[in-house]
Amino acid sequence: MRLFFAGDLPEKQKLAIAKLLENLKASRADVKWVSPANFHITFRFLGEVKPDQLEGLKKIGEEVGKLYGSFQISFKEIGSFPSKEDPRVVWIGVDEGKSELCMLAQALESRLIRLGFKEADHPFKPHLTLGRVKSHKGRKELQQKLELPIPSFESWLLNAFSLKESQLAKSGPIYKDLFVFPLGHR
Repeated sequence: MRLFFAGDLPEKQKLAIAKLLENLKASRADVKWVSPANFHITFRFLGEVKPDQLEGLKKIGEEVGKLYGSFQISFKEIGSFPSKEDPRVVWIGVDEGKSELCMLAQALESRLIRLGFKEADHPFKPHLTLGRVKSHKGRKELQQKLELPIPSFESWLLNAFSLKESQLAKSGPIYKDLFVFPLGHR
């Protein structure tokens, strides 16, 4: 099973970001855009996990959920990894809630390492992935779109996070919540 911990967005925020996504798609860049139904903030991608590890992951999620209360999140800018000059992943960055997301991700990370998972490949940077660049086609146009100011997004309350399974399909990944962990229920 391919698993990851993530926080979901309310429908209102998904719709607002979908409008921004339409503007980026107008660049005609060769990008595999994320379906708005799949928008989420990944805290930690785990990769392939054996079913006998699920109980340990559930305990980690429950423990971390009890450590942190719910908090507001807002988005502020679009960008790309590794850089705007060489875009491979297009994202929208977190503004409000950034430090809380980092603390939550670090709490998950330290517990995952104790459970036997290897350390994450990259330091956690709070963002929502909008798309993955597949080739250089339309790159200049995409880079120009990434420089444009974006509309302000209303903040929203993150009050839970999930352990999700990602099933790969030809139409794109299908995500399924295995466990949902409320924040702040001590």
